[in-house]
Amino acid sequence: MVGGRLWTAAVLLLLAAVRPAPADELPVSPLLAPVVRFWVDVFTRWSVDDVVLHDRLEPETIYVVLRGPVPPDELDRHLALLEARFGLGRVRAQRGLRETIADGLVAARLYGPVVEAALAAEGLPRALAALPLLESSYHPWVTSHAGAVGLWQLTEATARQHELRIMPGLDERRDPTRASTAAARHLRLLRDSLPSWPLALTAYNRGATAVQRSRVAAGTDDLGELVRRRGAPGLGFAARNFYPEFVAALRVMRERDVYFPELAPMRVVEYRVQRGDTLEGVARRHGISPRLLQAKNGLHSEMLRPGMRLLIQQSATRSDTIVPAG
Repeated sequence: MVGGRLWTAAVLLLLAAVRPAPADELPVSPLLAPVVRFWVDVFTRWSVDDVVLHDRLEPETIYVVLRGPVPPDELDRHLALLEARFGLGRVRAQRGLRETIADGLVAARLYGPVVEAALAAEGLPRALAALPLLESSYHPWVTSHAGAVGLWQLTEATARQHELRIMPGLDERRDPTRASTAAARHLRLLRDSLPSWPLALTAYNRGATAVQRSRVAAGTDDLGELVRRRGAPGLGFAARNFYPEFVAALRVMRERDVYFPELAPMRVVEYRVQRGDTLEGVARRHGISPRLLQAKNGLHSEMLRPGMRLLIQQSATRSDTIVPAG
């Protein structure tokens, strides 16, 4: 009996020794590797003024890169020519995101510890800290056109499911700590309901029900097979590309010094918008571009509201007095 217990213990130790590390829980199908490389380029190679015209079904197939700024009529002309050749709806325009991602990497210095603590509390891979970089560029005030809010871009339904308060004057999706706790719990539930992280993260974007239906209809749990060979039934462009985008964001985050060596001397601060502030005025005061300030903070217009918090990236050597967020 003792020998049996020792044998069992030895087997358990062996299994523990060969158990994949958290990073290995986020595999990349060879079928999706070209798509990941495409998104790495979007995040690191092309400016927010550049427009990449590429294939909607095979994103890595690039037809032309328009160096910006690109006038709307020029963009429309190129789209019309390409769609006449390859088919209506086949060509997609994607703006570069280099400046947005760079700003997000700096903002991650401020909120990264909160995010990682929430992930650790749920026993989740630390690599998931790249998700807010993809979702919001690590800015808690971002609101999407669909109404998702905060670092993790939580919908109202998901937020209420995890007991975040949403009421006039209070939206806890904007609270980095509480939102990260809720997002980590949500990610745990998704992973428990689906057989892999690629599928679970796709569900984070599209919803668990849609992903379950797609994998059943396609007859596979391999996301690469599902997307590239079986058409990902029921999943649109955003859902099909969400996991490759996440992997690209993770790669950029891990190799930030390679892709963004200029970020080493930069720091990030929070600025609380005061009455009378304008986007241009705040940007000028801190020596940055109004367009980049707008893009970095996920603002859909140039209007600023008193009390809004803006993340501002600047050289660590600047001596300007910064009004702290209160």
